[in-house]
Amino acid sequence: MRKGFKKNLINSLEELFPFRNKFIKLGVCIVFVIILFIAWYAYMLKTMPVVSNKNITTLKILRTKENQHSQGNNSSSFSFDVFGDNRDSIFVFNQLIKQVNNDNSTFAIDIGDLVTFDDKLQWRYFFKQISQFKKPILFVQGNHEAFPNGNKSFEKYFGPRYYAFAYHNAYFIMLDDSNEHCIDSQQYNWFIKQLKISQKYQYRFVFMHVPLYDPRSPQPKLDVHGLKDSTCAKKLNNLFDQYEVTMLFTSHIHGYFSGTWGKTPYIITGGAGAPMKFSNPDHYFFHYIKVQVMPDKVTYSPEKVNVLYPQHKITPLAYLLFTYLIYGAYIYGFIGLLILFGLGCVCLR
Repeated sequence: MRKGFKKNLINSLEELFPFRNKFIKLGVCIVFVIILFIAWYAYMLKTMPVVSNKNITTLKILRTKENQHSQGNNSSSFSFDVFGDNRDSIFVFNQLIKQVNNDNSTFAIDIGDLVTFDDKLQWRYFFKQISQFKKPILFVQGNHEAFPNGNKSFEKYFGPRYYAFAYHNAYFIMLDDSNEHCIDSQQYNWFIKQLKISQKYQYRFVFMHVPLYDPRSPQPKLDVHGLKDSTCAKKLNNLFDQYEVTMLFTSHIHGYFSGTWGKTPYIITGGAGAPMKFSNPDHYFFHYIKVQVMPDKVTYSPEKVNVLYPQHKITPLAYLLFTYLIYGAYIYGFIGLLILFGLGCVCLR
């Protein structure tokens, strides 16, 4: 069967490139593959959505929503959704978007790892995914989109890496710790100013991709996913305690954890679709956090994403391989076909 397939492939290629000299055949075939690749890549880039300063645009929409809400309702109650680590995901993240669209939240916040790495084809697909959101959504930079080109793409597509805004009786502060070590001195000074401003508001929410610490530590053979600079982590923790941060939201760890660091409560929400390495159902499940802000309290509810398969009956390794295979084939599938075509060229004799 293999011989028959190889013979048919060779016959097809010989019909496509009817040259007697095998080196000329090979050269023409390679040039043909290169031309196809350039044409395909140019088409993909040409059809990429034009996106710039998305967070800035969303903040303007939220101001309008807040004004409309204030005029029509004296209550300062509202809700928002939080999630992170949607990279490499097609089915789970698409399902999460559907569920978020169907709840009554005012807006959503994605705490980073939007793509696997800074690549235009991955951004293209990500923007196609988030175009399905029917409500405003804000973004925080994760470590994956900062590789290998630093902050350029995030700043181009979304605006400043760290920013703050008020919504009713709450103040929101978005930090950038995507370097996995600490926030820089300029951001640190800016952050202190924002914390002082936040004292005017009843609630203070802080968002950053990498958590201060890894709540799973110490565990053997565990890649620790907290800030690598422990001095910085403690310094930030002291600031959160001093200014009475209502809740610290982070992701980076693919799962769900909650607790308190010092006096500051935290939630780690990394369940938006990225592969999970462990299978403990108490922590490792796809989800987002629904936050209800009321005049007298704030509630936090992890909402499970309704996946189409029994998540904990599939081993983490199997899901990891499946995810990368499907995601890679969907985004880079045409490159694979060109590689196969190129291998066919080599078979010419």
